[in-house]
Amino acid sequence: MTQQATLVEVRDICFGYERKPVLEAVSLEIFSRDFLAIIGPNGGGKTTLVKIILGLLRPWSGSVTVNLSGRRGAIGYVPQFADFDESFPLKVFDVVQMGRLGARGPRRFYSQDDNREVEKALDRLGLGAVEGAYIGDLSGGQLQRTLIARALVGQPEILFLDEPLGSIDPESRVAVIEALRELHGRIPVVVITHDITPFAGLVEQIACVNRELYYHPGSELTEEMLVQVYGCPVELVAHGVPHRVLGEHRH
Repeated sequence: MTQQATLVEVRDICFGYERKPVLEAVSLEIFSRDFLAIIGPNGGGKTTLVKIILGLLRPWSGSVTVNLSGRRGAIGYVPQFADFDESFPLKVFDVVQMGRLGARGPRRFYSQDDNREVEKALDRLGLGAVEGAYIGDLSGGQLQRTLIARALVGQPEILFLDEPLGSIDPESRVAVIEALRELHGRIPVVVITHDITPFAGLVEQIACVNRELYYHPGSELTEEMLVQVYGCPVELVAHGVPHRVLGEHRH
């Protein structure tokens, strides 16, 4: 087996809010061909861990080493919620085009190459028909796809997505999954998700985060893994249908 490059190395991270620990002694390595799912309960520290990796939060202790090119846009990130005002008069093409800011450098107009990359990303996410629409007129699924397209045109060397399939329509789910499948052929992908079912066949590693981190190099979730991270038996819900995979919870 060919040795994979370590792109992100997290070592003994501790962090919290208002002196209350959220992450304790967390370590993680992300390799060049990973499709990593980060799961865990609400408030367990999943999004906090990713924000520390992105440099948006500074840990209390520990270290993060990122072995990428260092250029702007090398790390792609799609947050769970849009970080701009949807009522602002921006069209889909304009929003996606913003993702080229890091690739084109400062004080330059958008080039034909930039616009071609935007068109490719729009087609990849099935947004060609709405590229002239205002973002305020989009469905939730179309908006999510727009944000993913914006991340992709920056030509990231690794992509992080926070709940990319949360509350979106079936058409958008299919488009996002297929785009991630194609993308994973070129770069590692990391998703924060409560439900890994839609990512079946894509996920290759699982990190369970609940203050501590439990890493599993395969894509299979077992009873022991879930009890370890959630602290009690768990009932999984997939597509609205409960599936009891663990024993009854007796106090």
